[in-house]
Amino acid sequence: MPSADRPITREQLLISAGVMAGIAVAALDSTVVGTAMPTIIGQLGGIEAYGWVFAAYLLTATTTVPVFASLADSHGRKPIFLAGLALFVGGSALCGLSQSMLQLIVFRAIQGLGAGAVQPIAFTIVGDIFEPRQRARMQGLFSSVWGLSAIVGPALGGLITATVGWRWVFYLNVPVGLLAAGLIAAVLHEHIEPRVHRLNWIGSVTLTVGVSLLLLAPSESIQLGWSSPLVVGSILGALVLLMAFARSEAAAREPLISRDLLRRPVVAAGLAVGTLAGVVMFGLTAYVPPLIQGVMGGSPLDAGIAVAAMSIGWPLGSIVSGRTMLRFGARPIVLIGTGMLVLGTAMLTQAAVIQSLSTRPRRPR
Repeated sequence: MPSADRPITREQLLISAGVMAGIAVAALDSTVVGTAMPTIIGQLGGIEAYGWVFAAYLLTATTTVPVFASLADSHGRKPIFLAGLALFVGGSALCGLSQSMLQLIVFRAIQGLGAGAVQPIAFTIVGDIFEPRQRARMQGLFSSVWGLSAIVGPALGGLITATVGWRWVFYLNVPVGLLAAGLIAAVLHEHIEPRVHRLNWIGSVTLTVGVSLLLLAPSESIQLGWSSPLVVGSILGALVLLMAFARSEAAAREPLISRDLLRRPVVAAGLAVGTLAGVVMFGLTAYVPPLIQGVMGGSPLDAGIAVAAMSIGWPLGSIVSGRTMLRFGARPIVLIGTGMLVLGTAMLTQAAVIQSLSTRPRRPR
């Protein structure tokens, strides 16, 4: 029997279940929290720090990916994946116990650290245990976890918040994360071939702190003004640290970001479009729920359904574009998708206005 046609073994299935559970909790957390946030703000206060609940998670989840990837090459996928799950599960439990917005933001950053290890290493494990043809079949299944999470997550967050309370949005990550850790710990056996890597720790730290200061400036300027010493100092500190990051990357033997890839027009254009899509998707996931609940008077479940409806297009668009791209090429698909993204976002900005017009009492004739 050719190696490409070998059946998937029980061990592979159990490892896949553990990996998918790990991906699921990380993917759900990106969407499920948004619909709970208006209720969290109502109980904990601190609406001025609203954006940091999302920014702290995404910041640590993205800037640490290259670090965890290098550590996985040096020490094996299993220990780094389990360490990431431990951080994520521990951060989730602490988020549920939060008594202030500051605590919630700090614990969300811990969650993000765990997600930075779990998400990329999960796909690396899949590449290790499956042969190329099997891998192609399984990648679609693993990718569907993200699409399903995008649809189910917002409505699930609204339902949980409206019934058992917002803290269970975080507590539910604990048993699923422990199940994933148990499966990987028991079933995954890897032969580690240590590879020596020279991690650019300076670059990782300067990038994380620099971007944090860059985010701090506009958020604080709302209350303090742009001329405030804190705001000006944050901007100057961000510029200095980001320049230090660029210098460290130029001198690093193993940079965190490949300069050769960035020089390729296709990659640069893809990153630009991906950045636009990410800003819109995560921005709407964060700020549509308070619009629905705070401005339109809806419930957490209403907010969840609204975000879930927006997310339905994600997996549908992926399926349609994947098939049509083979016939028409990537450029028209990207242009059409970007146009729909911009148009839909522009229409959404007028949702409150449209609703107020539709509910305004009519004058008697």
